[in-house]
Amino acid sequence: MIANSIATTAELNGADPECCFLYLLIEMPKYQKRGDSPDEYLLKMMCWSEEYKAFEVESCIRRVLKNDGIPVYFQPIWDAKTGAIVAAEALMRVTDQELGYVRPDILVATAERCGLIGAVDLQVLEKVCRFIHDCRPQDHGLKYVEINISVGEMLGANLARDYTDMLHRYGVPVEMINIEFLETLRNDDS
Repeated sequence: MIANSIATTAELNGADPECCFLYLLIEMPKYQKRGDSPDEYLLKMMCWSEEYKAFEVESCIRRVLKNDGIPVYFQPIWDAKTGAIVAAEALMRVTDQELGYVRPDILVATAERCGLIGAVDLQVLEKVCRFIHDCRPQDHGLKYVEINISVGEMLGANLARDYTDMLHRYGVPVEMINIEFLETLRNDDS
């Protein structure tokens, strides 16, 4: 019965039934522990509508914001001439208990769509400021930390004030932050 459901569902959604079946075998114990039935699991994993996916990602964003849970990782930026690390780029990477790994492009696009991008970017900035305050990377040759923020956030009236307040709160010199604007805001009419 389940195998037929998997095959039918997979074919309707353009997926390979054999891969879906193997994925179900690997992942099913996790969902059974939570009390999900095989049908609920299949619905969640293979039949999500775009609206449902967006709702789930939005819920994930709200959870991580509430729990100060956006992990920030620092990718080194090397000087090609000297081979020294001269800066770092702050990257957010979210893994949710329900959704697993959420790609940054999907997270940012959803946060923009639901009006949470300012809060996401501000939480990333705060974690960068904490890092600079606590670890003093400038004492070890780091010239700045690069932060990507959404162009969509530029539409917010408080951007400059919020960022300046955050830098002052942590005593971070302005030259330690290099802001790069991401052009991710999409027009729904396009």
